[in-house]
Amino acid sequence: MSTTKQLLNCLLEFPEGDSLWRNSKDFSSRLHPESALLGKSRARDLVLNVLLPAIAARAEQEDGENSPTALLALQAWMELPPGQDNHLFREACHRFLVPPSRAKEILKKAYHQQGLLDIYQNFCLALSHDCFSCPFISAPDVMHQ
Repeated sequence: MSTTKQLLNCLLEFPEGDSLWRNSKDFSSRLHPESALLGKSRARDLVLNVLLPAIAARAEQEDGENSPTALLALQAWMELPPGQDNHLFREACHRFLVPPSRAKEILKKAYHQQGLLDIYQNFCLALSHDCFSCPFISAPDVMHQ
Protein backbone atom coordinates (compact mmCIF):
# COMPACT_ATOMS: atom_id res chain seq x y z
CA MET A 1 0.00 0.00 0.00
CA SER A 2 1.35 3.39 -0.85
CA THR A 3 -1.23 5.78 0.63
CA THR A 4 -3.34 5.98 3.74
CA LYS A 5 -6.46 6.17 1.58
CA GLN A 6 -5.57 2.85 -0.09
CA LEU A 7 -4.88 1.23 3.28
CA LEU A 8 -8.16 2.44 4.77
CA ASN A 9 -10.11 1.38 1.68
CA CYS A 10 -8.54 -2.06 1.89
CA LEU A 11 -9.44 -2.41 5.58
CA LEU A 12 -12.90 -0.82 5.50
CA GLU A 13 -14.33 -2.06 2.21
CA PHE A 14 -15.37 -5.68 2.54
CA PRO A 15 -17.89 -7.87 0.74
CA GLU A 16 -21.40 -8.11 2.12
CA GLY A 17 -21.08 -11.83 2.63
CA ASP A 18 -23.33 -14.74 1.86
CA SER A 19 -27.04 -13.97 1.97
CA LEU A 20 -27.51 -16.92 4.34
CA TRP A 21 -25.78 -14.93 7.10
CA ARG A 22 -27.50 -11.64 6.25
CA ASN A 23 -30.84 -13.42 6.71
CA SER A 24 -30.06 -15.53 9.77
CA LYS A 25 -30.03 -14.74 13.46
CA ASP A 26 -28.74 -18.23 14.22
CA PHE A 27 -28.88 -21.64 12.54
CA SER A 28 -32.66 -21.90 12.85
CA SER A 29 -34.03 -18.31 12.94
CA ARG A 30 -34.37 -15.87 10.05
CA LEU A 31 -33.99 -12.10 10.14
CA HIS A 32 -36.41 -9.87 8.27
CA PRO A 33 -35.23 -7.57 6.77
CA GLU A 34 -31.65 -8.63 6.07
CA SER A 35 -29.09 -7.27 8.47
CA ALA A 36 -25.32 -7.01 8.23
CA LEU A 37 -23.38 -9.00 10.79
CA LEU A 38 -20.96 -6.10 11.12
CA GLY A 39 -22.00 -2.54 10.43
CA LYS A 40 -19.75 0.17 9.03
CA SER A 41 -19.34 1.94 12.40
CA ARG A 42 -18.32 -1.24 14.18
CA ALA A 43 -15.98 -2.20 11.35
CA ARG A 44 -14.35 1.25 11.59
CA ASP A 45 -13.94 0.79 15.36
CA LEU A 46 -12.23 -2.57 14.79
CA VAL A 47 -9.89 -1.00 12.22
CA LEU A 48 -9.15 1.84 14.66
CA ASN A 49 -8.64 -0.23 17.80
CA VAL A 50 -7.35 -3.56 16.48
CA LEU A 51 -6.17 -3.75 12.87
CA LEU A 52 -4.16 -0.53 12.48
CA PRO A 53 -2.36 -0.93 15.84
CA ALA A 54 -1.61 -4.58 14.96
CA ILE A 55 -0.25 -3.60 11.53
CA ALA A 56 1.93 -0.89 13.09
CA ALA A 57 3.20 -3.17 15.86
CA ARG A 58 4.07 -5.98 13.46
CA ALA A 59 5.84 -3.59 11.07
CA GLU A 60 7.84 -2.04 13.93
CA GLN A 61 8.76 -5.49 15.20
CA GLU A 62 9.98 -6.62 11.79
CA ASP A 63 11.41 -3.41 10.31
CA GLY A 64 12.05 -1.05 13.22
CA GLU A 65 10.28 1.96 14.67
CA ASN A 66 10.42 4.10 11.51
CA SER A 67 9.09 1.36 9.27
CA PRO A 68 7.19 2.83 6.29
CA THR A 69 4.33 0.42 6.96
CA ALA A 70 4.14 1.40 10.63
CA LEU A 71 4.15 5.09 9.70
CA LEU A 72 1.45 4.48 7.08
CA ALA A 73 -0.71 2.69 9.67
CA LEU A 74 -0.21 5.56 12.13
CA GLN A 75 -1.15 8.13 9.49
CA ALA A 76 -4.26 6.11 8.55
CA TRP A 77 -5.18 5.88 12.26
CA MET A 78 -4.88 9.67 12.55
CA GLU A 79 -7.22 10.23 9.58
CA LEU A 80 -10.14 8.18 10.87
CA PRO A 81 -13.22 10.02 12.16
CA PRO A 82 -14.31 9.42 15.77
CA GLY A 83 -15.48 5.93 16.66
CA GLN A 84 -18.83 4.91 18.07
CA ASP A 85 -20.21 6.61 21.13
CA ASN A 86 -20.20 4.59 24.37
CA HIS A 87 -20.87 5.19 28.05
CA LEU A 88 -17.21 5.88 28.93
CA PHE A 89 -16.98 8.46 26.17
CA ARG A 90 -20.19 10.15 27.32
CA GLU A 91 -18.93 10.20 30.93
CA ALA A 92 -15.61 11.70 29.82
CA CYS A 93 -17.43 14.38 27.80
CA HIS A 94 -19.58 15.26 30.82
CA ARG A 95 -16.50 15.49 33.03
CA PHE A 96 -14.26 17.55 30.71
CA LEU A 97 -16.47 19.46 28.27
CA VAL A 98 -19.03 22.12 29.15
CA PRO A 99 -21.51 21.60 27.64
CA PRO A 100 -20.81 17.96 26.70
CA SER A 101 -22.35 18.55 23.28
CA ARG A 102 -19.12 20.43 22.39
CA ALA A 103 -17.54 17.03 21.75
CA LYS A 104 -18.84 17.10 18.17
CA GLU A 105 -17.03 20.36 17.42
CA ILE A 106 -13.83 19.60 19.36
CA LEU A 107 -13.25 15.86 18.86
CA LYS A 108 -13.16 15.62 15.07
CA LYS A 109 -10.79 12.65 14.71
CA ALA A 110 -10.60 9.22 16.27
CA TYR A 111 -7.31 10.02 17.96
CA HIS A 112 -8.93 13.03 19.71
CA GLN A 113 -11.60 10.68 21.07
CA GLN A 114 -8.97 8.08 22.00
CA GLY A 115 -6.94 10.72 23.87
CA LEU A 116 -9.96 11.85 25.87
CA LEU A 117 -10.81 8.24 26.74
CA ASP A 118 -7.19 7.54 27.72
CA ILE A 119 -7.10 10.49 30.13
CA TYR A 120 -10.48 9.52 31.57
CA GLN A 121 -9.52 5.86 32.08
CA ASN A 122 -5.97 6.41 33.34
CA PHE A 123 -6.73 9.30 35.66
CA CYS A 124 -10.43 9.68 36.51
CA LEU A 125 -11.24 5.98 36.75
CA ALA A 126 -7.82 4.95 38.09
CA LEU A 127 -8.12 7.57 40.85
CA SER A 128 -11.77 6.65 41.54
CA HIS A 129 -12.81 10.16 40.43
CA ASP A 130 -10.70 11.73 43.23
CA CYS A 131 -10.02 15.07 41.56
CA PHE A 132 -7.86 16.24 44.47
CA SER A 133 -5.31 13.50 43.65
CA CYS A 134 -5.27 14.23 39.92
CA PRO A 135 -1.86 15.34 38.59
CA PHE A 136 -3.61 17.58 36.03
CA ILE A 137 -4.58 19.96 38.80
CA SER A 138 -1.57 22.19 39.43
CA ALA A 139 -2.96 23.94 42.52
CA PRO A 140 -5.30 22.03 44.86
CA ASP A 141 -6.91 25.36 45.87
CA VAL A 142 -8.55 25.51 42.43
CA MET A 143 -10.91 22.71 43.48
CA HIS A 144 -12.17 24.68 46.52
CA GLN A 145 -13.49 27.61 44.48
